[in-house]
Amino acid sequence: MVDQSNVRTLIGEREVDSPEQALNELELSLVTVEDVIDRNADGAPPEDSYIGVNLGLYVQHTKAILMRCRQLLERNAGAAS
Repeated sequence: MVDQSNVRTLIGEREVDSPEQALNELELSLVTVEDVIDRNADGAPPEDSYIGVNLGLYVQHTKAILMRCRQLLERNAGAAS
C-alpha cells in the first residue's frame, strides 16, 4: 500500500491528503486534456489526427477509472459505518 504522505499531484507538487483529493486532482487534469483536444480539433493537420484519438481514449479510460474509484470509496465508506 502507498503511504499517502508520499503521494503528490502531478501539477503543482501539492501533497495529497485523501483519496478524494487525488481523484479531484485527476479530474482537474482531465479538464486540461479535454481543453487541449478541443483547441486542436479544428486546426490539427490530418497527419496529427491520431493524437486527438489517443487523447480521447485516454480521457474515456480515465473517466471510467475515476467512476470506479468513487464507487469503491463510497462502498468502503458505507461498510465502515
